[in-house]
Amino acid sequence: MKIISVIPLKKGIPKGDLTYFTVLDISPGSIVSIPIKSKKTLALVVSSEELKDRKSNVKGMDFSLRKVTENKGSSVFLKEFMDTIFDTGKYFTQNKNNAVASLIPNIFLEEYDKIKNISAKDGPWGNSLKDRPSLKTEKLLFQYPFSDRVSVYKTLIRESFARGKSVFMVLPTEIDINNFAEQLSKGIEQFVFAVSSGMSPQKNLAIYEKIMASSHPVLILGTAPFLSIPKKDIGTIILEHENSNAYKTIRRPHLDLRVFTEIYASKINAKLIIADEMLRFETIGRKDMENLNPLYPLSFRIDFLGEIEISNKGQKEDGKKFQVLKSQSTEGIKSALKDKKSVFIFSLRKGLATETLCRDCGETVSCGKCGTPLVLYLSHRGKKRMFVCNRCGEEKSGDTACASCGSWNLVPLGIGTDTVQEEAKKLFPKIKIFKLDKESAKTGRGAQKIIKEFESNPGSILIGTEMAFFYLKNKIPLSIIASFDSLWSHRVF
Repeated sequence: MKIISVIPLKKGIPKGDLTYFTVLDISPGSIVSIPIKSKKTLALVVSSEELKDRKSNVKGMDFSLRKVTENKGSSVFLKEFMDTIFDTGKYFTQNKNNAVASLIPNIFLEEYDKIKNISAKDGPWGNSLKDRPSLKTEKLLFQYPFSDRVSVYKTLIRESFARGKSVFMVLPTEIDINNFAEQLSKGIEQFVFAVSSGMSPQKNLAIYEKIMASSHPVLILGTAPFLSIPKKDIGTIILEHENSNAYKTIRRPHLDLRVFTEIYASKINAKLIIADEMLRFETIGRKDMENLNPLYPLSFRIDFLGEIEISNKGQKEDGKKFQVLKSQSTEGIKSALKDKKSVFIFSLRKGLATETLCRDCGETVSCGKCGTPLVLYLSHRGKKRMFVCNRCGEEKSGDTACASCGSWNLVPLGIGTDTVQEEAKKLFPKIKIFKLDKESAKTGRGAQKIIKEFESNPGSILIGTEMAFFYLKNKIPLSIIASFDSLWSHRVF
């Protein structure tokens, strides 16, 4: 009989490993089915000891051990992948149970038996890359326009294939995955595979089977959790669109998938290319601090052939009422709409006001649960205002007083999509106005529907957050940034 410690592969389980007993021969690294309350859950075995060696500890327990009767065998996941999850959890000081559940795609947990049948079995801890030479990972920076990056990738992928190595391109969203797959698959369609949680389980399973069955190197495009695919010949990992905030998980555990990807590349000794049109400032700073080499000299050139105008630059409007859209912007919009040209207005945040301050004590109206500044929204029916926490979903009435001093003297700051939409409706009551943010489009299909309607109505206005950039493919004659100054005070830490 053995005593085993396991990590449940499910969110919301209490912190720490769980302990069970079993009569089965179970080794560390195995996947087992464990009873939690009245349900069965998959779990990773992290230790296994003979009962006789733990007898004194077992006798001192103030609870009864439950029995494990189902052993799924060695894990399908690479040992290096699981080690990366544990290291990432430590890096962000998160509960490792939740880190494991968050960084493994649901398809691997829901269809584990099917995945197991497809995957190779290589003994304890599943697959391992222990035969790879232990070398320092080569990390390269790549800052070039999109078309130039695609051109370089085509050459790099074919060179990797010639060396018998696969390439994994990590991307933040399904839209990015589809865009790059379309650009890079020409001529090598049978070796290019795109995977994401947005696909159906059946489609992901079919793609997984093709990847594992291919004796030829492949190009995999997917979000970071799909690095869990145990393809042993991956020689290069490309971290694309590195500047995207979509790499940060919104819900707990709060992880940055860029860090996860970098740790994993180091674990498997794969070349890591960190790429975007404009890399983050901190990433560029690492070039000298950590001696990261550029793949090519960093390009700070942006391919933009249009005209850029700064409205009301250096002008003070003392005594004038605050305007969401300045007169110069309004005139530009009128001119474009008159010629049946569409207009896009970008706002950094959704809602009416991104932050609300107390004028008496200076305190920010924040969430009582997580401390995040509350955003002022208009209700779905547009009849009342309410405060909502974008992190945990907590709601408060718009009539809330200051929690610090009890004052009602609150002032909303910042310009959100709802504020811009209200102003646009007043200025252009006869024009079709569309809004694209997380509130107006809960799914990718919903966002695509809004974009399709916008593009099929020339002379209309689209108001959107950064989310709109993932779905807009066609050029728009006139784009306006509402409250450009707010971009400089945007917190990215």
